[in-house]
Amino acid sequence: MPCSDDPSGVSIDDMDTESITSPARRGRRFEELAEAECLHLLAGAVIGRIVFSAYGTASIRPVNFVVDEHAVVFRTASGAKFSPALRRATVSFEADRFDPVRGTGWSVIVAGATGLVHDPERTGRIGRALDTWMPGELGHLMYVDIEHVTGRRIVLADAD
Repeated sequence: MPCSDDPSGVSIDDMDTESITSPARRGRRFEELAEAECLHLLAGAVIGRIVFSAYGTASIRPVNFVVDEHAVVFRTASGAKFSPALRRATVSFEADRFDPVRGTGWSVIVAGATGLVHDPERTGRIGRALDTWMPGELGHLMYVDIEHVTGRRIVLADAD
């Protein structure tokens, strides 16, 4: 059954599974990324997803962000996404980029403790670099320390 917000009305039973396993799709492989490459890709991304626990389950919210002082930093308002920062909770953060035509791309996942940026110099520097797309009053800068980072890339099998 399709999602209620899915305008296509297509269910998994209606999908062409042949295209999922086509020779073109099988012609790809994963590459594990070194930490330095993960950090480089992360620094060039614009949108990522914070993953945190709220209401007894995992919650995921898209945010635009910058990498600053070995941390992912984004603007937030008070609320569910904000509460992990108050208790220095460990969360995950993911950013990616994919080419749907070629079927290639990358994904980087960070895990680390959260907090709020209070230093005026750092707040000013980040404020100049971070132009948020989200509407509303986003009066806090929240960070996720980059304590653990992993990543992988989907490449064409003959791209050696």
